[in-house]
Amino acid sequence: MDYQNLFELMQQELGGDDTDESDDGSDEDYQPSEASESTDSDCDLEIESTSSSDNETDVRRQAPDSYCSRDGTQWFKHPMSLARTPQRNIIRQLNGKVTNVNGDFQNPMEAFSLYVCPEIVDDIVKWTNQFAETKLGTQWKQTDGIEVTALIGIWIIAGVTHNNNQSTEMLWSTKYGLSQVRSTMSRERFQHLMTYLRFDDKAERSQRQERDKLAPIRKVFDTFNARLQRFYSPGAYLTVDEQLVPFRGRCGFKQYIPSKPDKYGLKIFWIVDAKTFYPLKAYPYIGKEAGRVQVGLGEKVVMDLARPYARSGRNITMDNYFTSLNLALNLQKDQLTLVGTVRSNRTFVPAEFLPKRAREVESSIFGFRETATMVSYVPKKSKAVILLSTMHSSPDVIVDKNHKPEMILFYNETKGGVDSLDQLAHRYSVKRKTNRWPVVYFMNMVDIAAIAAYIIWLGKNPLWQNKQRTRRRHFLLELGEALTGPNIQRRMASNTREQLRCDFANAGYTAEVRTTSSEASPPAKKRRCHSCPRSSDRKVKTCCTKCMKPTCPQHGRFVCHDCAQ
Repeated sequence: MDYQNLFELMQQELGGDDTDESDDGSDEDYQPSEASESTDSDCDLEIESTSSSDNETDVRRQAPDSYCSRDGTQWFKHPMSLARTPQRNIIRQLNGKVTNVNGDFQNPMEAFSLYVCPEIVDDIVKWTNQFAETKLGTQWKQTDGIEVTALIGIWIIAGVTHNNNQSTEMLWSTKYGLSQVRSTMSRERFQHLMTYLRFDDKAERSQRQERDKLAPIRKVFDTFNARLQRFYSPGAYLTVDEQLVPFRGRCGFKQYIPSKPDKYGLKIFWIVDAKTFYPLKAYPYIGKEAGRVQVGLGEKVVMDLARPYARSGRNITMDNYFTSLNLALNLQKDQLTLVGTVRSNRTFVPAEFLPKRAREVESSIFGFRETATMVSYVPKKSKAVILLSTMHSSPDVIVDKNHKPEMILFYNETKGGVDSLDQLAHRYSVKRKTNRWPVVYFMNMVDIAAIAAYIIWLGKNPLWQNKQRTRRRHFLLELGEALTGPNIQRRMASNTREQLRCDFANAGYTAEVRTTSSEASPPAKKRRCHSCPRSSDRKVKTCCTKCMKPTCPQHGRFVCHDCAQ
């Protein structure tokens, strides 16, 4: 599929086109959050000016054609002459593409299983059965891969219909619930699986947790993380930012970020394709290491996330939580470029770049080094936006109404990759209320896997429902049906309850009623249609699958007119 078309499709998803009249009017679209707890990632969030005396307390000797920062870094006023394009700016792959996938997908489940793979499902089955047996003994009915995938399918169906926050009583209600959910498994079985769901050996967890706080879900998370990188090669522009997974239970590394919509949660750093929002790799934040605050965490996160893409010439856009001159130089060694906002208290920023009342609105100051460029733009009086780039090397200013430098416009175009991914995850999230953070982590993995599978699916099937405005919703519904289907068919073979037969029929399955004796049941007798006038005396063998009353083809097909109303 053409990369530009895929980019336009993902932008359409964010534009709110995947909602229709069936949506509940109370559901509001999630707005992408700010990128950092201490600062805004948008370059239009300006730095307020301080007094001129504060900005000029450290005056150093400098050349007349340069600026000098507090740590002695020299920034020249004019660009350095370059004989040829630097090797770090040579892009070897402009567009993203699907990799390591042979042939086309037959259904969305095949794309989803690339990420939530049989290895992950088998681990969940193994440890869930082991833990449940220690609690319930022989009373526990062994689960298997079909039932675990059906559990995930229920999550997805509840999420796409905006019922993920409904209670189980409401979700299984015959009046207000979903027949697809009731057909998949009983409410009691669903609650048991949610209670005993485990991702590791709890008996050995305490030893591993001394070295790794993510021990309860580490193996599953690492398997999932590795598979994200395997099936997609990103384009030239990447974005690094953080995601806050909402959670208010007990956890040693739970974060409080007041600028985020969810406020409390688990922080995960992501690197994504800036155009298609495909998630490439995650770096979980697990708090202090050995009881000490991690120094230089931003640089450590970016270097770890960017390692698979070294020597590719790609650019990484980030906010001021990560950006530093030292990080930019380290990325250059790996032939990667950086564009990001800069905090005003960084020691490599000259005093001339800081906000001042005397600076003219919409003016820009540029500073150049051999391998880096910095700009300070004034959008308002006494405000300033500072950007650092190793991708740009000229003082280009776009002549528009705001006279913004080209560096800032590029930053605005590529900064929102992770925020857009988070917005997509929130729109049809599978997350349910739980006090166990490993389950929250896994539910977030299901959300991310569904987004990645959708992008891969469009890459392989570009014409699939191309006239529909709700393509992602249809994809998730088909995915949920495919995940729950095998368990429904297994239940149909062993359950003859009248209500379940109705649920099977409403979910699109035909249940065959098994005879209780070894002899074949006699042929059904004809009975008078309950909807026809008695005078017509029309007798039929067919009946309504819901109320089981005799119904002729004229007055009903699967259900009679009375039940349909």
